[in-house]
Amino acid sequence: MPEILDIFLLLLAGALGGFLSGVLGVGGGIIFIPILDVVLKQYGIEEEVVKFILANSLAVIIFTGTFNTYRQYKAGNYFPKYIIWTAIPGVVTVLIGSWLITLGDWYRKEFFNVVFAALLIPSVIRMLSTRKAPDNLKSDIPLKKFSIVGAITGVFTAFSGLGGGLVMIPGFVNVLKLEMKKAISVSAGVVPFFALPTAVYYMIQVPTQVNIQVSHLGFILYPITIPMILGTLLTVPIGVKTGHILKPGTSKVIFSLFAILVLIKMFWETFL
Repeated sequence: MPEILDIFLLLLAGALGGFLSGVLGVGGGIIFIPILDVVLKQYGIEEEVVKFILANSLAVIIFTGTFNTYRQYKAGNYFPKYIIWTAIPGVVTVLIGSWLITLGDWYRKEFFNVVFAALLIPSVIRMLSTRKAPDNLKSDIPLKKFSIVGAITGVFTAFSGLGGGLVMIPGFVNVLKLEMKKAISVSAGVVPFFALPTAVYYMIQVPTQVNIQVSHLGFILYPITIPMILGTLLTVPIGVKTGHILKPGTSKVIFSLFAILVLIKMFWETFL
């Protein structure tokens, strides 16, 4: 079982990830993944550690996305039709990607980091350089465009362990021309759809490591994920309220700073 200091660290990670989820519409994986990397190694998780990190990060993201969506709904900033059309193709691609990862040890996160960064950098630059988006969702936006964004996001969710907001939000703002707050709301609504089937898939898999010191269901280490989930409960409502107060331009800047942190993390993992 995790020790008191580890539980506090996990609660803090959940709280910070939950706040970011509320403000930016992301899953919080950028916070969860490095914390899980540290904690899992302390408890002797050495074989298939990437799979354990991805599985437990996505397990927590189910709850950050669900709490976030509920708060967006209560605030009247909820768009179910666009969420569903984005989520369905994304669920298909995220499950295919997760299945491919579990086929042996071929997957190398370092290579994926380079590809992810190459796509993320120009997307963020374009988002910052665009003028103010329309105030309302256009009724004539083809729903297939949401589906395309969802399918692409599903691939990146499976291979990165992130909730998908880093791909969806630039796609919604740059391609669909959604106002930032609406893009955040749709992204938040899609995140749990991606995370739930993937986490369940990892839950029914059997790890190759025999002696695991923490109670688990498949790759899900629930004594570690539960404190993180409790942390998100405390801060998601605060994050959503903060996000609604911010101006769209400010939200774009904060999202871009968040993306830069992700890129720094990826650079560190890949080259250092």
